[in-house]
Amino acid sequence: MTQADHLQRFDVGAAERVARFFDADYADYTEDLPPLRALARRTGGPLLELGCGSGRLAVPLAQAGYHVTGVDFSPAMLGLARARAGASKACANITLLEGDFSALGLGGPYRLAIAAMNTFLHLLTQEEQLRALRHWRNHLAPGGLLLLDVLAPDIDELARLTGQAEYDKSWKDPDTGATITKWVVRTVEPAEQVLHVVMLYDELLADGRLNSRTVVPFDLRYLWHAEASLLLRLAGFTLEEVFGSWSLEPFDSGSERMILLARRDEG
Repeated sequence: MTQADHLQRFDVGAAERVARFFDADYADYTEDLPPLRALARRTGGPLLELGCGSGRLAVPLAQAGYHVTGVDFSPAMLGLARARAGASKACANITLLEGDFSALGLGGPYRLAIAAMNTFLHLLTQEEQLRALRHWRNHLAPGGLLLLDVLAPDIDELARLTGQAEYDKSWKDPDTGATITKWVVRTVEPAEQVLHVVMLYDELLADGRLNSRTVVPFDLRYLWHAEASLLLRLAGFTLEEVFGSWSLEPFDSGSERMILLARRDEG
């Protein structure tokens, strides 16, 4: 079996299925927003969010007064983003584009482009990742910044968990009253730098019966620090800083995330 035989992007069908759960799943995840607001103040607008999903970041950045263009390939996610923008009265500051962010014309030029929450890792080959970086560079203003927020893989931990259904969280569905329980199954292939992920969302009725299970499979091609630096350089960027979390401490071997901030070269 070749790599192409089994690698799968987060396809539209999977994204449509997860859209129902996304905002509740990540309602408490806000640690990236204050640093991104600060970076937006530093660079000014306009801003580009690659893989904007339901507008979790794009809408509050637009509320702060920046014009934000968000791109995503999921109609359901973009529908959530439009509803969020409308409810926040930020519609005038947001442009939403549907399509492949590695090939679609994205407008601009932008002072800052953001790919948060492992979005970049959905590009499943080194060639795809390099092509996307070059494409995004072409939409940045001179001196514009690109921020990539990706996981820093702990291979030993991933190998220990491989194939196990790991409990993630539970919450009440406000519309149905059912309990939604999320499980995650991960399998790592170190030789190919691929993490196979399956997210399971179980809907449990009040009497404990399983009403439905939603299965969302996708793959991530993770990066090492040296490889990420090389890809950025080949794409025409200078890597300025690398952080180990959204607390913005320096990246090291114990970091769980790798947050790369790169500037567009003018050569």
